[in-house]
Amino acid sequence: MAAGAFSPALAAGKTFYWISHGAPTDPVWTYFLQGAKQWEADTGNTVNS
Repeated sequence: MAAGAFSPALAAGKTFYWISHGAPTDPVWTYFLQGAKQWEADTGNTVNS
C-alpha cells in the first residue's frame, strides 16, 4: 500500500445509535449500557442511546 493511503477522516470514529425498549434504570439494561460504553472505549466509536 502506498504511504498516505489512509487519511484521518477515514480513521475517525463513527457514531452509532442504539435504540431499545428498556429504561436506563432497568437493572437488565444497565449491563448492555455498560457494554456499549466499553465498546466505545475499545473502538474509538460513539454509541448514543
